[in-house]
Amino acid sequence: MPLPQAHTLEQIRVDAPGDVLQRQLGFGRRTLTRTPRVHAADGRPPALAAFMSRTYSETYYRPSTGGGFDVAYDPSAGALTVTVKVYFNFENGNPSHADWRGTTRPDGTPYDSHEFAWNDEDKEDYASEFIDQIERHWSGRHAFRCIRMGWEALPLVHVNVEVDRVDAADGAHLEADVYKWPDNRYDRFYVDQPDVSNSEQLLGSGWLGVEPARSEGQFNESESDEAVGLPDRTKFTIDTSERSAYTQADADNPSPILFALGSYKVTSNELGPLRAFAETMAQPAMPDFQIMVIGHTSSDGSDSDNQLLSEKRARAVSGELVRGGVKSPPIVGAVGERGATEDAGWRRVDIIVGELTAMQTTILHEFGHVIGLGDEYPTPDGGRRDVGQAVRHSPLAQQLGVTSAPILASDNDAIMSVGEVVAPRHYITFLEALGDVTGTAGEWEVVSLREAVRRVP
Repeated sequence: MPLPQAHTLEQIRVDAPGDVLQRQLGFGRRTLTRTPRVHAADGRPPALAAFMSRTYSETYYRPSTGGGFDVAYDPSAGALTVTVKVYFNFENGNPSHADWRGTTRPDGTPYDSHEFAWNDEDKEDYASEFIDQIERHWSGRHAFRCIRMGWEALPLVHVNVEVDRVDAADGAHLEADVYKWPDNRYDRFYVDQPDVSNSEQLLGSGWLGVEPARSEGQFNESESDEAVGLPDRTKFTIDTSERSAYTQADADNPSPILFALGSYKVTSNELGPLRAFAETMAQPAMPDFQIMVIGHTSSDGSDSDNQLLSEKRARAVSGELVRGGVKSPPIVGAVGERGATEDAGWRRVDIIVGELTAMQTTILHEFGHVIGLGDEYPTPDGGRRDVGQAVRHSPLAQQLGVTSAPILASDNDAIMSVGEVVAPRHYITFLEALGDVTGTAGEWEVVSLREAVRRVP
């Protein structure tokens, strides 16, 4: 018996029985709207003309890495809309919690009960800011281009992320419990993704009609920041002692780099260790620690000549590090002959490995879990995700051709680590959804927005 019209697209790919059953039960439904067949009078291949005459969508698309969202694609408009439905459950903080019992403000006065309690205005402000920040931060970061031969006329696909607030947990992609506290002392945040096989297990055990498992998260908001409506931000400061793997930066630091009298040329004896240090700092799992190079001279010669010489020495060392692949150019400083004697040990450049500092709005990171991404920061040494270990969504990114090398756990500026940069790899579940709902898996690539703008007629 032929499948109903709503399931016609299922004929394009083979689904697991549980997937088909889910859609027949009414969730995870993939739909396809049709118009009469288009003849390619404009020169487009018939297959492309037919592809562009339809729109594609799926409710509660479930990435292979976990999480879930609704997805809709309009080929003619070049628009992929990802919709995440959020149910907010606002909870008052508990003054009897172990972190708060008997505590007072820095001035010694007790906390007021209202500082733990939500009011209607604060709830609306928080929800509005939550939605606005996610939509602005995650939308339009990258675009997708079809790489099928002959389909060059297919418009680039721009991604729009929408967050819809819903009134009940049923049907939501994320159930967010949001607690209010006087300050950010209690700062535990998390999102637990649904097991990608959970709904099939429930269906197999006879629990017919259940909704797919949704992500569940805990968030905390404090009065001590700029306003209750502004979701909390966290500052991360990482140094070489943070993880044992990071201490290699100190071990390989060749400082000081010594120079001949009156010279700013890096000698062959110093060049090898300097390049080895650059290679260490360029390793994918090494954080982008701030590097400073400070030039010195001995007291031989004039003050002005020595100041210029110290600058040239510092720039020579910086140049070697940049050529060696360090992630960011070093900060260059020079002090001339300040405090120096004629001793040869003053003819040097000091290399200082500093800290990595990053700011992150917590909800922007946690949203990545809702759409199927895992954490990219390392757990403490010996934990489940050591420095340099491939993260959970790395295989999908490699499978889709977004990256050729594994994505390794490290502290860096990426949104799924400790920063806020949405990199191409963070769009992989959107890319997977696009391929699945259109039957074109593996026929897309991620392009930068700059390239996308260049292609606009």
